[in-house]
Amino acid sequence: MTLTALLVLKPDFTTSFARGLLRIVGTLIGALLASGISLAVAPGPRGDVAFAILFAALGFLLINVNWGIFVVTVTAYVVFLFSLLGYSEHTAIVDRVLATLYGGGLAELPMFVWPTWEGNASANSLRCCSTRCIATRCSFCVR
Repeated sequence: MTLTALLVLKPDFTTSFARGLLRIVGTLIGALLASGISLAVAPGPRGDVAFAILFAALGFLLINVNWGIFVVTVTAYVVFLFSLLGYSEHTAIVDRVLATLYGGGLAELPMFVWPTWEGNASANSLRCCSTRCIATRCSFCVR
């Protein structure tokens, strides 16, 4: 749960909200994907290793492409790792989904209680920088 909250929270409302939703939806899709694979293939220990490596590699390749797709691969990776450790896929999937829902809720709740709108923060930062720049007569502002 803590990891979910830390990965989702960003300095601005829009990014945090989007990442929170992508984390929750990506986990649900990843759980469905992993359960579908485990029901269709019944991989066993060697298959669990192969699928864990596959989803870890896909996650590494896709982390900068799309956060939601990355979360799908991480969820499937975690499910197959837990299966390799002796947990049933069903238990790993349910635990992963519940922990993500709790962590995502913890991350999303403060944003609605104390939202930080980047428009206001950006305007204030720009005003502060321009005031300092003019006061110090830096070469960037005084041309």
